[in-house]
Amino acid sequence: RLRGKLRQLPLGRWRRAWFRLRALDKDLRLVAAIVLIVVGALAACLMTIREVERHLLRTAATGAAVHWADFLQSRLRGLDEILAAGLVSEDDQRIFEFAGAAGGVRAYQIIRRDGRVALSNWAGDFRSAIGPDTLQRVIERDETVAEVVIETLSDNRVVVGQAYVPLAAGGGNRGALKVDVDVTGQAERYRRLGNAAFAILVALLLPPGGLAAWLVGRNIAAQRRSERLQRHRGLVLEALAKGTELDRVLMRMALFAERHRPGSRCTILTLDSLGERVASTISPRRQDAAVAATGRYIDELPEPFARCLSDGAPSVSAGPDNEVLRTTPLLATNGRSLGCLILRFAGGSPTRAAEAEGPEVTLAHLAAFAIETRRAENALAELRQRNELILGATADGILGVDADGRVTFSNPAATRLLGCSLEDLIGRDVGEILRGPAAGGEAGSPIFATLKDGQARQVDKVEICGEGGRPLPVRLVVTPIARHLSSLRAVVIFDDISAQIAAQRSLRRAAEEAEAASRSKSNFLAHMSHELRTPLNAIIGFSEVMSAQTLGPLDHSRYLEYAEHIHVSGEHLLSLINDLLDLSKIEAGKLELWEETVDLAALIKRCRVFVEEPAQNKGVTLTLRMDRELPDLRCDSRKLKQVLVNLLSNAVKFTPAGGRIVLEAKPDGADGVVIEVSDTGIGIAAENIEKVMSPFGQVNEALNRDTEGTGLGLPLSKALVELHGGRLFLKSAPGMGTVATVQLPERAVPRQPATSAPEVRAGGMTR
Repeated sequence: RLRGKLRQLPLGRWRRAWFRLRALDKDLRLVAAIVLIVVGALAACLMTIREVERHLLRTAATGAAVHWADFLQSRLRGLDEILAAGLVSEDDQRIFEFAGAAGGVRAYQIIRRDGRVALSNWAGDFRSAIGPDTLQRVIERDETVAEVVIETLSDNRVVVGQAYVPLAAGGGNRGALKVDVDVTGQAERYRRLGNAAFAILVALLLPPGGLAAWLVGRNIAAQRRSERLQRHRGLVLEALAKGTELDRVLMRMALFAERHRPGSRCTILTLDSLGERVASTISPRRQDAAVAATGRYIDELPEPFARCLSDGAPSVSAGPDNEVLRTTPLLATNGRSLGCLILRFAGGSPTRAAEAEGPEVTLAHLAAFAIETRRAENALAELRQRNELILGATADGILGVDADGRVTFSNPAATRLLGCSLEDLIGRDVGEILRGPAAGGEAGSPIFATLKDGQARQVDKVEICGEGGRPLPVRLVVTPIARHLSSLRAVVIFDDISAQIAAQRSLRRAAEEAEAASRSKSNFLAHMSHELRTPLNAIIGFSEVMSAQTLGPLDHSRYLEYAEHIHVSGEHLLSLINDLLDLSKIEAGKLELWEETVDLAALIKRCRVFVEEPAQNKGVTLTLRMDRELPDLRCDSRKLKQVLVNLLSNAVKFTPAGGRIVLEAKPDGADGVVIEVSDTGIGIAAENIEKVMSPFGQVNEALNRDTEGTGLGLPLSKALVELHGGRLFLKSAPGMGTVATVQLPERAVPRQPATSAPEVRAGGMTR
């Protein structure tokens, strides 16, 4: 029955070997059994050793992945954005690149909960050993899974430890970090260690076992040295991430090199940014001669150091005092020399030093990475500080806007122009902040239009809401930013153009005033020509008649009338010239007042005499109303009479027949005096009052107007009243007449002592 069952089993070759073994005699079967047991035990041991190797590789990959995940979770600022939407900032990208520079990491991926890859540098050059179900278990159950993948790339055996580590962000987003750790070196070491273990098992059966034990011990020692070097690399990376000073980091490397190579002395030389002089010398022993290299040029250094720094090639040479110098260059990623690492061995020969490989190559790469990283960080900090100084010094407001139209940064000028703090700006919608036609909503906004099509735009003038809610005219420039690793999508620059607008308005106003002055001058010249021509024609005409004695001898009665006309015309010309001279003196500030105490009532009565006859001839009623308590004035009587006569003459000139003119003088409260000249004439429109009060200003511009005048009477009267410290103003409306009011202040009215009576003099004047 057993034979039948064995025949039914698909044992094939093994079944045939079993039947052949049964054909042997008892002793041979025992030997064969022992051999099979030994071979089976060795095979089982070999399989166990291989499984232990895989387990150790998975453990190494898991440890590296967990360490990497802890480092990233403590350093990443936008892990929520990465796990939620796959958005990575520039700072986080630099952290990935920095962490990815660690020697053992071959590739990495950050996988979101939905299975999508948020960030990856995996080139796809080897298969994935873990399926999607295992990935969900990692994310949902918070487990860590690792597997080993063995591939052949370019005829080279590559062993990769794939580890999935769960990630959890502060906002509740979850995901997984997939890290592919290149464990080829460890696999080789574990393979050699396993082979050594297998050799030990064989040696247990086939003595002696001392050779196998020695090989295993040597492998273990090398593994421990490698592990110490890896731990030191991790400590250096951590120190760089924490911002430790570069000299302290390099000092740790020098101490590690001396501990790793007993009997040696380590010195690290670093070059300046130009690569011409030694910037610093790092050595645990300050008394070393190499310390004197600081500040010296490369060609001034000893030959081994200069050759290593200039050529960037390692060398082994004999040094002074029977020393051996081993120099290893510190090379940047672009091949530029950053310095060199020097190991000194007391005694020995260059050949032995060259054969004694140590950690100096790895330390040199790590030191170069540290120098390059720190210099890049310093350059970035300097650039950031320079940009902050530029942004802070500019008077233009500058805002950074992301793809959603939210402010990412602002300079002090923007906060000052908008009247809000930096905290109020960051993260807010730019349309809410500017609150103007240029940003109020996406439709028609140049900011959102630039975010949409990526085209730069400029608006020369637009009003936004500035400090305190007041409208602020600005020039707006929107510039797109195309950077895939940054959230910044546009820069908005706006500057206050209120001063420019005010200057433009002032220029326009000055131009208008200059044009008006030019027109006034032209009109004045035309009017003055008309005013001068009329009396001159009369003077010339009558004088010619009298000279020619056209009417007979000069004793003819008509000649007296002609002489009167000549006299009146001459006085008119003299009055016109006097007005011009007075006005020019007032404008030049050279007109002086000859003040005296004047009887105001008597002065007003004398002024009436000058206009009484023209008023009667025109049929206009002239009435004087003077208060009995009217005080005396301290003023220039001739100038004040000129003012009152001008006002009365204008009233008579512009009042039609049957009209009425009233001159009223009364005290103004307790101290001042008010003189009003009112008429029922044609009146003046409100918009023309300012014009008639300016020199040469007249409402009627025609030369053949019904009323004559130069446009100097009211401006001259106003200037004379203001010289007395008073005011002259008009109230008028078309068809409603005009009221001209003269207000003289308290200082123009002298206070009389209560114990003295007024002294009456000729003309009714009192002192």
